Amino acid sequence: MDLEAQVQAARSHLASRLEIGEDAIELLEARTVTWADSSLGCSEPGQMYLQVLTPGTLIRLAVSDREFRYHAGEGRMPFLCPEGRGDSPLPEPGRDSY
Repeated sequence: MDLEAQVQAARSHLASRLEIGEDAIELLEARTVTWADSSLGCSEPGQMYLQVLTPGTLIRLAVSDREFRYHAGEGRMPFLCPEGRGDSPLPEPGRDSY
């Protein structure tokens, strides 16, 4: 699934979850990333994950002043990472982290 389709899937999910129109959702960022492990940057307490570099996607959306992070990778559709659980992807060579 290409990045544009992943963004659309994340927007649709968030609009449905919040019961709002997709036009109320602002795209802050969408990019391909490398996650540090198979948790795709959204580990659950008490779970173990493969310690392998994992290619994926980070999508940041906003509604009003609230941010929502969607993570994807390993052929998985973007999923909402609960607030406080999201890890940043690995820094890209030559690119400042945010």
